[in-house]
Amino acid sequence: MLKIKNVSKAFSRKGESIQVLENFSMEVEVGSLVAVQGASGCGKTTLLLAAAGLLCPDSGTVEVMDVPLYSLGGEERALFRNKHIGVVFQQFHLMPYLSAKENILLPAMVAGQKADGAVLELMEEFGLESRGDHKPAELSTGERQRTALARALLMKPSILLADEPTANLDRANAEIVLGALSRFARDGHAVLMVSHDPRISGVADRTVQLSRTK
Repeated sequence: MLKIKNVSKAFSRKGESIQVLENFSMEVEVGSLVAVQGASGCGKTTLLLAAAGLLCPDSGTVEVMDVPLYSLGGEERALFRNKHIGVVFQQFHLMPYLSAKENILLPAMVAGQKADGAVLELMEEFGLESRGDHKPAELSTGERQRTALARALLMKPSILLADEPTANLDRANAEIVLGALSRFARDGHAVLMVSHDPRISGVADRTVQLSRTK
């Protein structure tokens, strides 16, 4: 499903090159939920962005469903991502002028598809049925988190990439989200999740530990 091979990425800061990932490789198979853990600054979010086709590595390859993401042009890669890759950002990236329901519907709108039934099912699953008409600014942090997750799941992507998906949730809602991610993987998809949440050990098939490069 997802193959990351010898990926390296460095950033320039104040004239100094900072190596974040160095010759990193991993795979996520169909039907599995893989968690990535590690200290702040070790490259977890960089890894997710590279896996999503949003951050080109300096070297190495990223393949989703045997398609090398960075061999695709920008527009082609965006279309592929909308169809096959769901992303839950740590900062949610909800459209502030759209309602919760409209935000969840956004991937279907981009694809020119109707998904009203699927949206209602997801809103019910994540306890958002009474918040559909509210703008993001009118939602709690946890509600924005669940809205972003519902949006990522709407098109039933081949793989879901989630950055700290339970960080802003209480115990009950975190269990709902982890259960949904686990079921999603078991239903023939795949999940790669960055998280500090110790509860992921109860649902993850494998945990990858990232450490800072020297």
